[in-house]
Amino acid sequence: ADLVRRCLAVMPWRERNRNAAATMTGLFVAGAILAGWAGWWWLGLPARLEMVVHPLALRPLMPVPVIEVRDRLGRLVAGAKVPVSVRLDSAGERLEGTTTVTSVNGTAQFPGVTVSAGVGGRHRFVFSSPGMAGVTSRLSLDRIDLGLWLYRGRIAGQTVTRQRRTIVVAPADSIVGEIEFDLTSPWPAAAVMLGMTPTWGNPATSYQTLGPVPTPTQHARQTFRFAVRAPPAAGRYALIFAFGAEPDVGWIMSATNWSVGRMLWGDGNDLARLDDRLLRLADTAGVLDIWSWVRKDHPGGGASVGLTSIQVVVR
Repeated sequence: ADLVRRCLAVMPWRERNRNAAATMTGLFVAGAILAGWAGWWWLGLPARLEMVVHPLALRPLMPVPVIEVRDRLGRLVAGAKVPVSVRLDSAGERLEGTTTVTSVNGTAQFPGVTVSAGVGGRHRFVFSSPGMAGVTSRLSLDRIDLGLWLYRGRIAGQTVTRQRRTIVVAPADSIVGEIEFDLTSPWPAAAVMLGMTPTWGNPATSYQTLGPVPTPTQHARQTFRFAVRAPPAAGRYALIFAFGAEPDVGWIMSATNWSVGRMLWGDGNDLARLDDRLLRLADTAGVLDIWSWVRKDHPGGGASVGLTSIQVVVR
């Protein structure tokens, strides 16, 4: 420092000013870089919790709640290992099981947690972690909606979406398809199956089982594949996709509850005989209420099925 003062003392004043300005500029740039790095580091710190899987059933909480640790820019903090807790904000009830877990790769899950008592009503599950903004999940057992919506797919080499759901084929063509659905299933414990029935042919033998649906689940994406032969005559037809809480797709397509003991076909309730007006309503709502659903325990009590359709033009 003494040497620097001596050198500056013998320098012309203009040169000293230039050197001082250069030094100040360098310090400013270095400070700005350091501040920028510190700000970026601060933005990347764990700041809030975000819920990516909401529970739809109480005993136990299903699907298993999944919480992600996010930074101030909304990005997953993949390296975060922080304690995350859940509590029930409802009077007269409590949670049982492991209610505090440590996040792994920025994700916390709560398997086996269950509500001790109470039925129906609304429940608020509060998830928290020290120093971070928490998140609340609301579960209403008054009514959990049921729904099946077309998301996208390829059928007979043609793209279908929720807005574009018509395909054109030749008579007796092979129709091969792969469809991704957006579906919500409210049942906490049941055999839930999804199937397809064409509006041509014999409803009792033409339907197909496409596969099981996980339950409960909310707006899950699931892909199914199918193949069917187009009718030999020109005209307008439909492929109807439906799911419900029945052990076999035949019960759904015949609108018969399993408790009856046998599937009732040709009584006017077969889903393959639904008219265009009802199909259009279901395509929008994702669900169809069938009041003539046959039940042994409650005749004429009705039922709801997740339902959507694809229009088939044969020419």
